[in-house]
Amino acid sequence: MLDELWSSAPYGSKTELLKKLETVTSSWVTDGLLSADDRSTILATARGAQFVP
Repeated sequence: MLDELWSSAPYGSKTELLKKLETVTSSWVTDGLLSADDRSTILATARGAQFVP
């Protein structure tokens, strides 16, 4: 998952990072690589994290 996220780095804002994270985690859930509950946890944690460009 990190490889997919870092392939679009650097991110200019937290919003850009969150959009990519939402896309990647959604595709992982669809492919059976991540549970919906784990996706929710990842997204909630990322939303609460501080972003430093």
